Amino acid sequence: MVKTLINKKRQAIIGIDRDIWYKYVHNPDNRPIIESLSNGPLIIDEIHSDYNKNERIQKSISSIYRYLNDLLDEKIIIKAGRLFQSPHTSSKVLYDLSAEIIIPERPEIKIWSSDDNREKLALCIGTILDRHFHHKRPSVQLLEDIFYRFETERYQGLRNALNELVKNSKSDEDKKELIKIINTSDPYITAQSLELFSLIHWIMQKKDLNCILEKLTACYLDTNSSGDTRNSINENQNSSSSDFSYSDYVEYTPILVQTLDEVTWETLVWNYNHRAILLLLRKPMTLNEIHKEHHNAVLTRIEEDKKVGKKITNIPRRKKKSTIYNYLQIMKDGGLIVEAGRRIREGKALTEILYVRKALYVSKEKAIKDFKSKNWNKIIELVGSLLVHANAKKDYDHLKFRDLITNMEKFKANLFTKEYIQVITNPPTDVTANFEFEQHNAFFEAVRLLEWFLALEDRKLFLNQLLNCFSD
Repeated sequence: MVKTLINKKRQAIIGIDRDIWYKYVHNPDNRPIIESLSNGPLIIDEIHSDYNKNERIQKSISSIYRYLNDLLDEKIIIKAGRLFQSPHTSSKVLYDLSAEIIIPERPEIKIWSSDDNREKLALCIGTILDRHFHHKRPSVQLLEDIFYRFETERYQGLRNALNELVKNSKSDEDKKELIKIINTSDPYITAQSLELFSLIHWIMQKKDLNCILEKLTACYLDTNSSGDTRNSINENQNSSSSDFSYSDYVEYTPILVQTLDEVTWETLVWNYNHRAILLLLRKPMTLNEIHKEHHNAVLTRIEEDKKVGKKITNIPRRKKKSTIYNYLQIMKDGGLIVEAGRRIREGKALTEILYVRKALYVSKEKAIKDFKSKNWNKIIELVGSLLVHANAKKDYDHLKFRDLITNMEKFKANLFTKEYIQVITNPPTDVTANFEFEQHNAFFEAVRLLEWFLALEDRKLFLNQLLNCFSD
């Protein structure tokens, strides 16, 4: 006789840190476990059996137990109850997913929730866009409010829509299938789809897009700026060294902007050790200098993340010089840093390599570059289906919707040409040189979206075209 006791049920939806989502939810070791549990609670023996049935490399039950503990620690799964099997007196733990849908939180939410970040970003974005408003001086406080409300409304709209989807899925097989697609698709397709859905859904809720333009216009004061507002965010980066016993011969000058694909961004830039090195390498440095400053740079990054509510489980130890050297080789192979030249010391025959980051500005490129690809079609299908359910529509015109959204995304993807960067940054180091990479990405994302919005010739027409893609 078998009896199950369930004392903890799944939530409808949970959002977790994006790096944790990539690291654990879509980790090849964990993925089969999550797919097995998507059908309901299981004991470890059943999970182990399912795992080895579908995977080429067989895993021991102790390995499965370790994976389960990792997922429990990150609250991706839960201990839902126990399974009793008579005549045995002992029972076994039933594991289950913590939620019907587990989504990555938008990093921009945490960036915009920090008062310091919000002020810096609003000032930079407002200054960049002032040419659309006759170069009037931007009101940072008003811009902060607009950007913060947009990010929070957009994310809350996503959560509400997915909550409603889960609620209605109990009696609707189509909605159940949609949830399965969200949970089992390629992680980059899922992340891109949810971001795009949250934006389009937010736009569809607005009755008049011109009201947004009016709010933006109101952020620019009537009085022309008496000075360049870019100077107010400058930090003194000049440093002098008291050590005159060496000469640096630098042969490489960082390019203006570098865009990274999502895989490189998530695997290299999000790594604390790599991020610390990249932020140190605003200027050419030797291995010894990087090793000396690396640990403090890592701790600084961790403290910044704590301020925006990021969960920190372990504080890394100070790294050996050989480990730092290995990081440098990985980052060089990944195209993030380059050997800029050599340092020659008086009286020494051996020279030291100088490293520097490849570009002044680093941005995450749009995950989809080929808008004729199968992946882009999958994103359009998932976004369209989610919008149908979120807005209580019967269906949507796939071709019309794809063409409209593709044109929008193409504009945003192609915006950051070298010429555009040179126009908006004069000189380049003035505006965002002291930004960290998350701030850079939030900045570029906001500018992409606003430049597209301001370039629309007829906002009312765009909204009508969007709404007409869906049938009642």
